[in-house]
Amino acid sequence: MAQKEEIGFRTRGWPENLQELALTVELANGMMGEMSLARPSDLGGFLPQMVARLQPFYPLFATAFRQLWERHPNNTAISNERRAPLEDFANDILSFREAEIVQLILKGHSSLSISLTLSIALPTVKTHRRNAYAKLGISSQQQLFHAFLQWQEATTGSK
Repeated sequence: MAQKEEIGFRTRGWPENLQELALTVELANGMMGEMSLARPSDLGGFLPQMVARLQPFYPLFATAFRQLWERHPNNTAISNERRAPLEDFANDILSFREAEIVQLILKGHSSLSISLTLSIALPTVKTHRRNAYAKLGISSQQQLFHAFLQWQEATTGSK
């Protein structure tokens, strides 16, 4: 929960000078869930002691998130749909390394985790990530997930 990452992207229209804290939850079938909190940077963002106060509540959050996800009316359809392979997403636009990094992002990896997984420097991951986002015409991880879901919907022909 206290992993820190700064990639230098900001969604258009999103207020400036906010620090984001993302709570991620591993779900069934290799899916990930995320809830994002934001706090003004000029107020110190999320100070370590604030994060430490939130950590004991993470198991409760994760359990509640998983239960909500399991009860979602579309969850059965989502898990039972035939999905296009993740490896095929944007492979006609991205370089091999950019596609590899995008796949890991979509699997829930942070830039640091990608760096460690692929044994490449963190700035290299961030460069590939930035280039991939530019090629896809997006500027945030949320937009990446949205682009992937739209592509998958178009590919599988589902609505």
